[in-house]
Amino acid sequence: EGAHTYTARATDASGKTSSAPDPVTVTVDTKAPTGTVSINGGASRTRSRSVTLTLGATDPSPGSGVSQMRIANTQSGLSSESWVAYNTTKAWTLTSGKGTKTVYAQYRDAAGNRSAVATDTITFRP
Repeated sequence: EGAHTYTARATDASGKTSSAPDPVTVTVDTKAPTGTVSINGGASRTRSRSVTLTLGATDPSPGSGVSQMRIANTQSGLSSESWVAYNTTKAWTLTSGKGTKTVYAQYRDAAGNRSAVATDTITFRP
């Protein structure tokens, strides 16, 4: 894990050696981020299908940083959602019909590691 700097110098068959090498830094990140989602600040009920999601994600040090997220109203639908730039809030529309609604969120860091799915529920009563 973390940053590693490499330098190299090449020698050809006639014995000519390359000039001073330029260092290359590579960051190894194998740890997935963690994240949360909260509907309307953790409220238990709403009278509107239009809600605000509060989104939070962190990438363990020396991570590459959380860069993307995807959100869905069903767990099965999450995998077909497009990844979008990570943000800490998002306007969202719950599915129709009254009752308990669940929102699913997943986060991805710059290295492509995916978080576990985060969820929150709220009861919709118009």
